[in-house]
Amino acid sequence: MLRSSGGSRDDEGMRRLRDSLLNQIADALRPAVAAAVERGQLRSDVTPETYVMATAGPLFFERFLAGIRLGRDTVDAVVVDAAMRGWS
Repeated sequence: MLRSSGGSRDDEGMRRLRDSLLNQIADALRPAVAAAVERGQLRSDVTPETYVMATAGPLFFERFLAGIRLGRDTVDAVVVDAAMRGWS
């Protein structure tokens, strides 16, 4: 089991950075998510924040932690298959 001894999770600067990144990405996607909800492509309870966490999280993991170069197929699989189909 991993134990936290503080570190970046408890660091105020890192918390602000995480919040800022999440807000910037969510704000950029807000019109698209709202339009998809309005068209019935996404459920009404999907928010830009939850959409970002469901899509950006796996993509960040693959790119920056696993070192996998993201191609169109990978992005489509995460964004379309996982998020859109899961919440439609």
